[in-house]
Amino acid sequence: MEIGINLNAIGGMTEEAYVKTMAELGFTATFCMSNTKETLERTGKLCAAENIRFDTLHAPFNHINDIWLDTSEGEKLVERYCRDIDACREQGIDHVMMHLCSKSQAPGPNAIGLDRFRRITDHAKNVGVKVSFEN
Repeated sequence: MEIGINLNAIGGMTEEAYVKTMAELGFTATFCMSNTKETLERTGKLCAAENIRFDTLHAPFNHINDIWLDTSEGEKLVERYCRDIDACREQGIDHVMMHLCSKSQAPGPNAIGLDRFRRITDHAKNVGVKVSFEN
């Protein structure tokens, strides 16, 4: 059995110290919200050194509600998430968890958002990354 924890669950520690502490406490898996290639690569190396599986990105969800709106910001989110998925694939991360919306006053589902999520998931499928949704 694996027991995992969010890499960013506790503040006030360097990432190196945090990963080492996770291993000492018996955690065997983790995920994070950072989506830059450099951060994913560094985190992957730190986790590998401590035998912690790092195979999930919790995609950042700032401005996620824009994905449902007919705006250029919504289109930029599609591009960003596709880049995030590419960065994951390059680092051997095969799962991305995404929010569908944020806050209690989120836009309702519509054709614009569904099309954008379809484009994101089609891209993920093409590069071999699984996507799951929450909230």
